[in-house]
Amino acid sequence: MRDRVWLAFDLSVGGDLAGMYRWLAGQGARECGPALATFFYQYQDDLVEEMRRELRRALRLAPGDRIYLIYKDPHDGEVTGLFLFGRRGGCPHAGLEDPIRLTPLN
Repeated sequence: MRDRVWLAFDLSVGGDLAGMYRWLAGQGARECGPALATFFYQYQDDLVEEMRRELRRALRLAPGDRIYLIYKDPHDGEVTGLFLFGRRGGCPHAGLEDPIRLTPLN
């Protein structure tokens, strides 16, 4: 099977960026912004597990490395995402939820 996916990566200081870029180049990935790429991924049965195994072999992963996959779930057709490696961190926009209140000019 072959599906379009988006891969976001946040590698630690000294992370294997060269390995990531080599792997993405091998996939024919296109850049979508800093640390985000899209490409068609070829897999046999389980997109998530096959990509996780392939990346584990291709990269030297370090503690703190995060790789997030966005894809269409084959079971329900919904676009979804998950961390292949790492987990959600702190929210940099926490506390900014309230809109700025402007005083009307009279």
